[in-house]
Amino acid sequence: MSYYFCYFNAINNTQHIKGKTMSNIKLKTKTLVDYPMDYTVSSDGTIRSIYTGRTLKVQVGKQNQLKISTTRDNKPVRLLVACEVLKAFIRLPERGEVVIYIDGDFTNCSLRNLRWGTRSEKHRLTINYKIK
Repeated sequence: MSYYFCYFNAINNTQHIKGKTMSNIKLKTKTLVDYPMDYTVSSDGTIRSIYTGRTLKVQVGKQNQLKISTTRDNKPVRLLVACEVLKAFIRLPERGEVVIYIDGDFTNCSLRNLRWGTRSEKHRLTINYKIK
């Protein structure tokens, strides 16, 4: 399964997806479930501040999953980008559900690449990705 690689070109301030500028591709945008007044998330996994319009810096966690840092009640909070995309566009997770990356790439937080699943399903898929 193919995925879209997203990068930001600082020279002319345009965001590209596989050589196409963002004006050519229509992205869906919704507010973050836990922070509806502060942030928006797009279907490609980009999280922006409503106040400044800037994209939040993404950090790579221990398991190569993308995270963002923010605060709530003056306390630092780290959120998984993939989890926030699924919560905004699909639904809240049921008990015991985890994020499944369809193509096995933990840095690809596009809505097309994400779904909810069980831990055993995620473990089985991870073994399959390592074998290939």
